Amino acid sequence: IRAKVNTKNFAAIAKTETQDPTGKNNGGDLGWFSAGRMVPEFEKAAFSMKPGEISQPVKTQFGYHIIYVQDKKAAESRPLDTVK
Repeated sequence: IRAKVNTKNFAAIAKTETQDPTGKNNGGDLGWFSAGRMVPEFEKAAFSMKPGEISQPVKTQFGYHIIYVQDKKAAESRPLDTVK
């Protein structure tokens, strides 16, 4: 799968090849996520990548994943009263 996936066809291939029911419906899009939200192996790969990169297969306890980082946001801190 990794050999044929690219930035233009990632979503279409995710819809047909993923075994994750959520991924089939949204083309593998996980939306924005911050550190501490994913398993360590997945985070290590995702956060070490640059926007526009597609990873080699990443093994986690949930299986193998191919990660496409479309964009990144800078971390932000907000006061507790703001997010309550």
